[in-house]
Amino acid sequence: MNKFCHLGPPVELSNDELDRKLVCHVCKERYNDEERAMSSLPCRHIFCQRCLEMTNPKICPGCRADYKNEDIKKLVFL
Repeated sequence: MNKFCHLGPPVELSNDELDRKLVCHVCKERYNDEERAMSSLPCRHIFCQRCLEMTNPKICPGCRADYKNEDIKKLVFL
């Protein structure tokens, strides 16, 4: 089991459940450190950088909030 924290106490996840959390919900590809980097919008929804940059018009796939490419923040994990 793996521990995963999402704005709350850590929860136990199986490897299959963790794999589902680590994919972009637009393209269904697994996040990576390159073009599919996990990226956040001002509305706090997270998708891969490539999907967010290619979306036209610039509307969040999660909540339909407007954004610009310069609003996309690549998430870095240490």
